[in-house]
Amino acid sequence: MIETLWEDYRIALRRFIQRRVSDPDLAEDLVQEVFLKIHAKIGTLNDRRRIRGWLYQIARHAIIDAYRRHRPTEDLSETWPDVAPDDVPPLEILAACVRPMIERLPAAYRDAVFLSELEGLTQQQVGHRLGISLSAAKSRVQRGREQIKAMLLGCCRLEFDRRGGLLGFESTEKGCERC
Repeated sequence: MIETLWEDYRIALRRFIQRRVSDPDLAEDLVQEVFLKIHAKIGTLNDRRRIRGWLYQIARHAIIDAYRRHRPTEDLSETWPDVAPDDVPPLEILAACVRPMIERLPAAYRDAVFLSELEGLTQQQVGHRLGISLSAAKSRVQRGREQIKAMLLGCCRLEFDRRGGLLGFESTEKGCERC
């Protein structure tokens, strides 16, 4: 049975594998590996009419395994490089600007935003802590966020990637004493 499969599918499987790996030697090795797996697992095949799909499934798994084995790796240095100021992510730099902006908010918004954003409380917990309704807490947090956004946009030009992640920023002509 294996000899028949070898004769019938060897060339087609080699072509299938060569289209997915760039190294011809690796492709030939994978063909051999596939037939070794076929030989070892032929007893698990229940329906002989589905042998072609079964062979290609084994080939696909062999290709995936080969890519996992040959994944390029990079050796890590024994010493960690110091983080230069230019290496600090822009979000971390900009985050340092936010706290002073929160402190400049009117007291009602400042307390709500501080508890929600810096303390990590839910808006329901913010309402309970401040002795206000959930609706009032949501409103104060939202309005405080809008005011901080306006302050940020007033002193910085922000650049975002297509997913909304911060790529960078620069101070505008008005400048910002913290940024």
